[in-house]
Amino acid sequence: MIKYCLPILFGVIVLAYFQQADALTKKDPYIVPIETSLYKGAFVHTYNVCAGSNSLNGAVILVYSKSAATIEKINQQIRPGLCDTFDTRIMAVDPNTIQAKLIKSKDVAKTVKILENKTKAIQTKISELENVFIVDKNNKQTNMLKVLKSNLDLTNNKLRALKTI
Repeated sequence: MIKYCLPILFGVIVLAYFQQADALTKKDPYIVPIETSLYKGAFVHTYNVCAGSNSLNGAVILVYSKSAATIEKINQQIRPGLCDTFDTRIMAVDPNTIQAKLIKSKDVAKTVKILENKTKAIQTKISELENVFIVDKNNKQTNMLKVLKSNLDLTNNKLRALKTI
């Protein structure tokens, strides 16, 4: 049993070493996805948040899929060159659509404004398409409307999650 565990342990130690070395070479903080697994009807998305060359104080992680969005607040300090592991439970139809985005606390308001503007632009495009075309099930515009409405839902999910801060 031990002979099988040692290579795995060695691999984890080597991965941690290279992530720490990588964290020191990057200036800005960043996220490294680790895995996404199914647990009790939802997905658990596990990822490392790395500080980069400066300490990371007070950040928000926006975790989202095509059907849901949630936030994780990072209340502790992550020192330069170090990473900390987090996991977030989120609903998704396809686990490959789950993403995590790091937003510095000072940038949350700016990100909300960007998402509000994106929402307005998508709503305008939907209105234009609905007014210009007679929509039928085989029409190319129908597919475009579906994509736009899906993008609108995703953007609104992100916006709702960020507004809870």
